[in-house]
Amino acid sequence: MKDLNEELYSCALTKEYYSLSKDRIAKYIELLENEKGLLLDIGSGDGIIAERIQSKTGFKVIAIDSIKKNVLAARKKGVEAKQVDLNHGLPFKKNSFDCILAGEVLEHLLDPESVLSECKRVLKPQGRLIVSVPNIAAWYNRFLLFKGHLPLWVDSGSKKNYGTRFKQAYGHVKAFTLKALKELIKEKGFEVQEVKGTGLNPTYFAGTKRESLQASLFYFFDKLLALKPSLASTIIIKAVKPGRRTNG
Repeated sequence: MKDLNEELYSCALTKEYYSLSKDRIAKYIELLENEKGLLLDIGSGDGIIAERIQSKTGFKVIAIDSIKKNVLAARKKGVEAKQVDLNHGLPFKKNSFDCILAGEVLEHLLDPESVLSECKRVLKPQGRLIVSVPNIAAWYNRFLLFKGHLPLWVDSGSKKNYGTRFKQAYGHVKAFTLKALKELIKEKGFEVQEVKGTGLNPTYFAGTKRESLQASLFYFFDKLLALKPSLASTIIIKAVKPGRRTNG
């Protein structure tokens, strides 16, 4: 699984990945733009999101990723970055951060509960947690399941997906709906503040005029239906660690 994640999510795929996810990245900025402090970006990839957060908000960002290639790429963007294996916890002191971003990370973890417990430990009281995950109950996945196909964002094999047209493996070992994500976050001691949905923009991948039209129509309906987060392609939750805010 580690090799598959490195193959799929090293900085070599930056342009395609961030084109597809531009609405999600914009939503992160929107949720953070009026805040400041020290932010930890977990599973930061090549650091492009961390770089944008630093340039568009009041946050100083520390980025961590398990892939060395991504860490080096993040540093070249002027982002402080460390190589960290989340299976061994977070190498930071208690109450270190004002905010943590875990974007498209929990679905790759064998033990997301432990990682969220670590997030709570290193967050300051009243610190914010922003989590996003792909939604297996997205509107199109409901149609796919009805037709007997595997929904997107679920892996049936280690190298490719069986029972789906696209055959794309994602390196996912956990699956989430809005209800599941809210339950997990609350169980780990956080209070949910906001829930958002975002769509996917597949227009970058369109080659022909027909594909471009299909991609544009999908993107239109995906953004529209994302207004109801339980149907969205991506679910974003902003939560807070309870407690009295301290100075410093």
